[in-house]
Amino acid sequence: MLRMLRIGIRHAVWMMALCGVFLWAQDKGSNESKSQDQPKQSQSGGAAPAAGKKEAEPKRVTGSDGKTYIVRETPFGAVKVLETPAKAEKDDENEPPPDLKVREVGDSIEFQRMTPFVPVKWTKKKTELNELERRAWEREQRRAEEAAKKSKKEDQ
Repeated sequence: MLRMLRIGIRHAVWMMALCGVFLWAQDKGSNESKSQDQPKQSQSGGAAPAAGKKEAEPKRVTGSDGKTYIVRETPFGAVKVLETPAKAEKDDENEPPPDLKVREVGDSIEFQRMTPFVPVKWTKKKTELNELERRAWEREQRRAEEAAKKSKKEDQ
């Protein structure tokens, strides 16, 4: 028991000494950074923007391959990213996700959606559906009708 107490005290003393060293190093580092009044140079050669201010517009550069790139300054240097055309906005924000499965069970509708760990299932009555669920159900009905038409054509 006494031996365990000594080990515990020894560990506590070492931890306090280590914390003191870290605090001293942190304090010493902050004093050195205050003494530097010169603006920092970024890796690309230009002066970094003043603290709290952002670049108004990232630079657009056309490469030798004809593609347009956006060049942004980061704390780690210049970053060159391929410019992609702006995505067309969806006509309707209430479009159901493509992985939402719908199944009719009597006077209720059963929904199932995959998540990273398990599928999430919920059931609602047909009269209590919200806009998203109603659209998913209508989409599933259209798919079933198209599949029925397709199978009739193949049978003929």
